[in-house]
Amino acid sequence: MNHMRRNVTLFAALSAGFAVSGCDCLVIDDNNFTQVRDAGFPPTDAGPPPPVFPLKAGDQLTIPQFGGRVDTCEGGGTEGACDRNVKADFLIVDVKRNESQRWELTADVVYTGLVDTIPATALTRLALENAAEFGSINVSSSVSARGALFTTDVPAGLETAAFGPNNFPFFQGENDLNDGDDGSVFNEAAAEFTEAIRGLDPQAEVETQLGAGKFEAFFKDDLNGPVSLHKLAVQVHPMGFVCGWDEALIPYSEGMTRGQSSFQNVANPPLTASFFQPRLTRDSVTYQCSCFSLTCRNGTQCLDPTDPDAPPSECP
Repeated sequence: MNHMRRNVTLFAALSAGFAVSGCDCLVIDDNNFTQVRDAGFPPTDAGPPPPVFPLKAGDQLTIPQFGGRVDTCEGGGTEGACDRNVKADFLIVDVKRNESQRWELTADVVYTGLVDTIPATALTRLALENAAEFGSINVSSSVSARGALFTTDVPAGLETAAFGPNNFPFFQGENDLNDGDDGSVFNEAAAEFTEAIRGLDPQAEVETQLGAGKFEAFFKDDLNGPVSLHKLAVQVHPMGFVCGWDEALIPYSEGMTRGQSSFQNVANPPLTASFFQPRLTRDSVTYQCSCFSLTCRNGTQCLDPTDPDAPPSECP
């Protein structure tokens, strides 16, 4: 306490000294001094925006037709006579990231039979056959599911345990978007795709491209049938779903090139997949989606894959 009194007394004495009148003091002119102004706190860096998926609740994705065709059947060999095809409508209910930081979509789904002139077992060798329960869907009975959960990180494959209806058609395949991914989802799927194909045929030709969203393979296939050369090419759209599927099987002979050239002169392969490019309906407007242009277009207006809430704008 005495120490505190001494400090206070000293301060009072100093103050009195400055207040003495008649002091011959130097007057400092501060007119040219820079005034310090309170600029407030610097703006806070909010960081990058939270990740978003290109699709959102309320969107409806329609695949007008997918399935397969054989070259001969009881109905003949003409196109459309030996087919089994369905239409699929996916009404998105919810889009969220799971604990593994992968996108999952909840959707109400309706599969409608279009053609069923061949049994579902005729499509068994197609990877696309795993994308729907073809055996349960026919022209007289559709199949629907409410609140089905779909993944976005599983590549196409021949094994039903690895690739099935809940892994199709959505896919997180474009790393230039604000989807919380740096390309690892596609690259991991590409590695799984390559490993599965090379497990069937070590000499398979496999190509994957992140920028193009491409999975492609030509391989020798003797699963569930005679030895065949199998082509499987899948393309992913920036809007977050499969937009292209090219698949066929032809008889294999030793020395055959594992590439597109082996299919060029085969007009009617024994087994071929059928796939029509999807269309997307948002806010009651339907957009045709293209693998070629990588857009979803209505006239001159296109959707923005980087922002599901953005209004449509002039197509690039």
